[in-house]
Amino acid sequence: MEFRVRRISRRCRLFKRNGLLRGTFVWQVVADDSLLTQTLVVVMLRTQHIPLIQSRPSKVLGGALILICMVGLALPYIPPIAHALQMQRPHPTFYAFLVAILLSYMMLVQMVKLVYRRIYHEWL
Repeated sequence: MEFRVRRISRRCRLFKRNGLLRGTFVWQVVADDSLLTQTLVVVMLRTQHIPLIQSRPSKVLGGALILICMVGLALPYIPPIAHALQMQRPHPTFYAFLVAILLSYMMLVQMVKLVYRRIYHEWL
């Protein structure tokens, strides 16, 4: 839990320094990043192969994950929900940071998987 708080705090400082943090945007940063990274974990850890290249999830799992991500990203653009949660639309640059974070996360998880497989000679 402490690691997660430090990670969120560090990201909020980064966004604030770049002028991307405004209003209740913090909630959006935490929710989208957390939602997307947790969804990515499902895709990354379910197979020993390279996800989406060597191994694709089933249509049901893939559809459910895409739907979850789309709903999470759409929340600030739905006026009644955004107003009720006091959300603002993210700055467009936020999405560039989000993509960079997700790609970095994917590479890190894949490297850890490779190390694990070399040590234990099997996948979960």
